[in-house]
Amino acid sequence: TYALASRWLDDRLLAQRAVAVAVDSMQVLRCDTGWAQWFDPTRKRNNGVAWSRGLGWAVLGLLDLVYLLDGHNTDQAADLAGEVLELLAANQGRSLIVDRL
Repeated sequence: TYALASRWLDDRLLAQRAVAVAVDSMQVLRCDTGWAQWFDPTRKRNNGVAWSRGLGWAVLGLLDLVYLLDGHNTDQAADLAGEVLELLAANQGRSLIVDRL
């Protein structure tokens, strides 16, 4: 939403906010095995269980953000998308949770 609003209004601050929200969201979800299923703001922690299906959606969102902002100042979002894709490729055909057990 911030990315679209930044395009409609030609507002760089909204573009920066869009990237910050995406990057911050991914950071609070980061866990030992990738990115967790959820974050609890009350306890200020995630559940530590990687969610492979959710990572697919996260990649799509990050890449949409890069596209919507024409790649301007989106390096962090693009790098995160690459990290997620590498993790998914490394674990292709198996659950990320299996490695934890």
